[in-house]
Parts: sequence; structure tokens; C-alpha cells
Amino acid sequence: MQTASICWIVAYHNLNSNECFTFRYNPVVYSYKNAFIRLLNSQSIDVDKLDYIKRDSIVSSYDNISVDTYRLLTSLTLDANSAFTLAFGKSALSVVKYVVECRNMLYTWVYGHHKVVYESDYLFRTAVDKVIHEMAEAEAKTYDEKLSEVFSPLISVG
Repeated sequence: MQTASICWIVAYHNLNSNECFTFRYNPVVYSYKNAFIRLLNSQSIDVDKLDYIKRDSIVSSYDNISVDTYRLLTSLTLDANSAFTLAFGKSALSVVKYVVECRNMLYTWVYGHHKVVYESDYLFRTAVDKVIHEMAEAEAKTYDEKLSEVFSPLISVG
């Protein structure tokens, strides 16, 4: 399996930012673009997940494991034999483990916390109640009429 650093491959093929984002079909550029898109939108580890782990840990004041994003991103490699698939080097194995653990801890202790679930449910119900009141008032209907009009199609489908 032939792997190389992303920076090295981009430099080797003299790919600048203008060339990487043009719409002409170039198999090398196209493969690189797909690899970078997979980095942004992956099912396992992507940039969004790294962002919300760090952000939500700070905002919620939850003392989570520190994720070394520099180490993780510098260990990225491209496997040229399998259509330029992104992979993490073995030096980032512990960081990958920490990302999975951080996500699980956030879901267990922050997102799934009974107060957060209660408050989210309360906010949702209050927002729906306010919208139904406004809609009923604008159409000169009672709250119960508008409520059944809005939610009866959903109940009959389910």
C-alpha cells in the first residue's frame, strides 16, 4: 500500500488552490477534491465532529479529554492505490480513540443529561405552542382548530 503525506502529494503534482477548485475534469485533481470532501463529511471522523467536540465541551464546561487536532490532521495520508482514500497514520491511533471517547462522553453526560432533555422538550413545546397561537390568531381560528389542522396530517400518516 502506497501512502504519502497530503502536503507532499499536492506539492509534487504542483496543485495550487486555483487548480484544485476549477471545474475542468482532471482525474488527479478530482480525486484530491473527493478525498478532501470526505475529510469534511465523513461518517467516522470529520472536521465538523472535531469542531463540535471542542465547542460543546467548552460551552458546557464539561471537562472532556483534550483532542490533539494538530497531531490528527498532520497524520493524514492518502492511499493512492485505492482512488486516493484518506487514512490516518498509526501515530494518530490514540487521538482517533480519544475522538470516539469524547463523542461518547458528550452524548452520555451532556446531550443525554435529564435536564438537557427536559429543557429541549420544554423549548420545543413552547415554540410549537407559540407558532400555533400566532397562526390561529392570524386566520381567526381557535387554538384547538388550528392545532388539529396542523398536526392531523402527521397523525394520519403515522
